[in-house]
Amino acid sequence: MYVTGNSLFDYATIKYAPNGDSLWVRRYHGLANRYDHAKALAVDDSGNVYVTGVIDIVCYDYPYLCYGGDYATIKYAPDGDTLWVRRYNGPGNGPDSALALSVDGSGNLYVTGSSIGSGTSADYTTIKYAPNGDTLWVRRYNGPGNGWDGANTLAVDRRGNVYVTGYSEGDYLTIKYNKFGCAAIAGDVNSDYKSDLSDIMLQINYLFKAGAKPDPFCAGDANADGNVLLPDIVYLINFLFKSGPAPIKSKECCL
Repeated sequence: MYVTGNSLFDYATIKYAPNGDSLWVRRYHGLANRYDHAKALAVDDSGNVYVTGVIDIVCYDYPYLCYGGDYATIKYAPDGDTLWVRRYNGPGNGPDSALALSVDGSGNLYVTGSSIGSGTSADYTTIKYAPNGDTLWVRRYNGPGNGWDGANTLAVDRRGNVYVTGYSEGDYLTIKYNKFGCAAIAGDVNSDYKSDLSDIMLQINYLFKAGAKPDPFCAGDANADGNVLLPDIVYLINFLFKSGPAPIKSKECCL
């Protein structure tokens, strides 16, 4: 059993044996000698332990009158040795708080929460780390009203798709990213990480047989003109069978 939280304003993580014996206790204190609070924990198939939360919070009446802070994510080996620590300070240099994490079958780690942006308030901020702690991608989401957006939890499926949910200006908001941190790959209508004849058939089915709309829409928008129409089918045919240009990368389909 694994437990994490805060103790005397430090991260405190404990591993217990099945009989309740404490096998190890690990504490983490941020660099600024302020309040640190672990929020979430996960364990992978190899027994490595991952902890995330917020560090270096300034508080006048903990936990109520507090501000500031950064993400801090730690990977421990099964015996409790610290393998790496990664910190994230958002572009607004304001309060950043990680609330959830998940690890996939390959040992990649995903962390999400809220982070102050540059010229925005809090944004969804999701990070993917490699097993060695390298940052593979960071994805931020600022709602259309430029208000307060906070991710509360996330999940990862077997294909590496990442699902993040929380609130955006008082409403639920859920985002799906593929394993590259993008909403989709242009030209990959069926989300199998390649463009082939099956994607063309789905475009035809949508346009001429009242089939399902591409989700997200940009996956069917091969020429990145904001629509899914006959020219997108022609574009994809030209790419696949006549060595034409690859589907165009739009902002939403960010590859």
